[in-house]
Amino acid sequence: MSSPPSSTRTSPTLKLSLYGNGISDPKGRSQHDADSPQTSSSSSPSPFHWSRREKYVWFFTLLAGNTAIYASRTTFPLVAPAAARDLSWSKTEVGTVLSAFFWGYALTQILGGYLSDRFGAERVLLAAGLVWGLLTFWFHQIVYLFSDHDAALKVIVCSRVVLGAFQGVHFPAVVSITSRNLGMRDRSFFFSATTAGGAIGTLVTGTMGSHLNETYGWPSVFYSIGKRLLAHTLVEFESKLRFELTTLLSRLSVPSLERLLAVLRHRIEPAQAPRRRHGRFCTALGKSGSQQQRARSRHSLADVFKEPSTMV
Repeated sequence: MSSPPSSTRTSPTLKLSLYGNGISDPKGRSQHDADSPQTSSSSSPSPFHWSRREKYVWFFTLLAGNTAIYASRTTFPLVAPAAARDLSWSKTEVGTVLSAFFWGYALTQILGGYLSDRFGAERVLLAAGLVWGLLTFWFHQIVYLFSDHDAALKVIVCSRVVLGAFQGVHFPAVVSITSRNLGMRDRSFFFSATTAGGAIGTLVTGTMGSHLNETYGWPSVFYSIGKRLLAHTLVEFESKLRFELTTLLSRLSVPSLERLLAVLRHRIEPAQAPRRRHGRFCTALGKSGSQQQRARSRHSLADVFKEPSTMV
């Protein structure tokens, strides 16, 4: 009695061991490639991603932005006891002013992502940085804007809500700009490294702000940190301007320039050959028409330079 024919199928255990040793399957793929068929296509570089130099520029720009935003949001909690003594605030009023920031911050998280995808994260970062930088720099003037205690407190609470609202769009914009301009392999490290600016900003406010608060008073903390925030906004504006110029130059490709030159040439020389619309037949007509024009020009020149005796 003959033994049953052996099956040609490989067991899952043997298949896994073969693929683990680097042996390919009949389709020429390893087990890792078979499990993730889109790995090579997703990791391919895109022509719209940042170059190496742009990565460095935007890394330090976003790192400074995260440092500045945490320096701004931790400024008032640092000087709250001194400001409460000068302004005669109760503990309830101090808590209301401190918590007002997060009302605005929570409301614009989803809106910040939508605006970044709709209008561009660079524009959102620039506009938001300008607003919360000015609010931080002018906070001392906002505090003493009204002499009435209740009116001044309402204005301060509103300014803290607006400050939180414009800072709430920052991190959604950072996620949008990194996911759009970086490959999948670089996004996690880039975002985590720039997020470290939050700890740096808190450290800067805790050390430098404490010294300024103790030596020059609590308004000097807002002035000093506000100036640095506005300086960062100017740097970000310069990066945004460079990005816009790069985008404009990338859109002006060679076919676009050729079309632009063709339009200008058509305006300067209105008498052009007929456009080719129907393939070879129209091309043949255009060639025959140009040949007839050259023949007529040769006949006219021959008539001009004919001998007078031969003219009828």
